[in-house]
Amino acid sequence: MVSIVPLLISALIGFTGIAEPAPGEIADRYDPPRHYGIDIATADRSVVRAVLPGEVSFAGEVADMLAVTIDHGGDVKTTLSFLDAISVSRGQSLVAGTAVGIASGHNGVPGFHLSLRVRGRYVDPSVLFANLVPGRGLRLISPPVSSSHNLT
Repeated sequence: MVSIVPLLISALIGFTGIAEPAPGEIADRYDPPRHYGIDIATADRSVVRAVLPGEVSFAGEVADMLAVTIDHGGDVKTTLSFLDAISVSRGQSLVAGTAVGIASGHNGVPGFHLSLRVRGRYVDPSVLFANLVPGRGLRLISPPVSSSHNLT
């Protein structure tokens, strides 16, 4: 099986920066085929932001939840879901860090879900945050395998 990480790194070259989507903790990690993204537990009603620059390709409701998908070019897309409100519209250009909505959560846990796709294949979105300054914003912690915080 071919690793998608080199493809991801080459696809992200040239982006003007990576932003934290919201301060919080990873409540459920990327674990295919069970979970194709990360769930981030946040303070109630936290602002959720675009992690990379791009154009909104979808903003609306899917399966009784609000979601925003951003096309970053180079066949790279992120989706932020389990939102309580959306503050962007389809076709809107965004810079990294632009507010896209408000976190809602699921099963009583405030937060949201972040997925990353490269060439249509899901990739662990936590790779985007490997170089963030420790102690600020997103803390990449691994929850217990039987986490009750699953937002999806």
